[in-house]
Amino acid sequence: MIKIINSLKNSYKRKIMIFVVISLFMAFAFNEITNKDSYIIYYENQPVGITKVRPQVVYKAYGDAKAKFYSEGKNISDDKIYLEKTGKKYGNVKYIGENEISETIYSRLDDKEPILVGKSTQLFKYVNPYYEECEYVYDDTMYEDEIKVTRDEASGMREVTVMETYYNGKKHDRKILETKVVTKAVPRVVHIGTKKRPEYILPVTDYVLTSGFGPRWGTNHNGIDLAVPTGTDVMAARDGTVIQAGWNGGYGISVYIDHGNGVVTRYGHMSETLVSVGQAVKQGDIVGLSGSTGDSTGPHVHFEIRENGAPIDPVKYISY
Repeated sequence: MIKIINSLKNSYKRKIMIFVVISLFMAFAFNEITNKDSYIIYYENQPVGITKVRPQVVYKAYGDAKAKFYSEGKNISDDKIYLEKTGKKYGNVKYIGENEISETIYSRLDDKEPILVGKSTQLFKYVNPYYEECEYVYDDTMYEDEIKVTRDEASGMREVTVMETYYNGKKHDRKILETKVVTKAVPRVVHIGTKKRPEYILPVTDYVLTSGFGPRWGTNHNGIDLAVPTGTDVMAARDGTVIQAGWNGGYGISVYIDHGNGVVTRYGHMSETLVSVGQAVKQGDIVGLSGSTGDSTGPHVHFEIRENGAPIDPVKYISY
């Protein structure tokens, strides 16, 4: 009987202990949830805001804000913040939450001017070179793939007046007060061609057509003869690759250029060639100088266009 009574007493004590522990835990949790303690945050005797966050969290946030400020190279005073506990209820006041404290304090710090131990200014002048932007001219007298510099740039000189402000021996601000041109810069001028390039061009300019394509003296004249003074530049009619350069029987000193797709141009009776076999040329490149070599009756350029080996009238591609 006594054992039964003792057992009941022990069971009763355990229940009381469990009840006490649970009650203390609930009271603590309830106190954390319903804590009505509010703190006004002061910085330099001015209220920053009001919060229900624990003081240690506020002080840590202040330290974070100062660290951020220092990392940006800014100076602040050594004044401390402090908290004032208040039991008042602020129904319409927005409380500062834990995630907002550091940024709120940082913003207040950023409103402050640096604490000045000393302020000084320096005024000085210097002369340095400067350049004007390049000027572009779209030129319809030049082909689309042509670019030509018609004027080189030249630097100018200008005088700059600068004021620098120093706080506590460190440069805080730099302002340009005046800029004056001493020598005016000259911009580069570049002409860009806009004219569409023809498929073929004649190998010379300022010529006299002395013989056309077709029957002549009982045979077929396979090209056209363009009379020009000896030594006149002879140009490639189109982009291509040189496949013959030098002496070539009745053609005299000549050049052949392969343009692909079975088309070849020939330039005969020249006094000199300026290209070699295998060389790539662009339309308008100088390939030789006119003359009167081979079967020729006077200084001129014999010009042919052949398609798959057959001569054709150049008028198919070029007006002359």
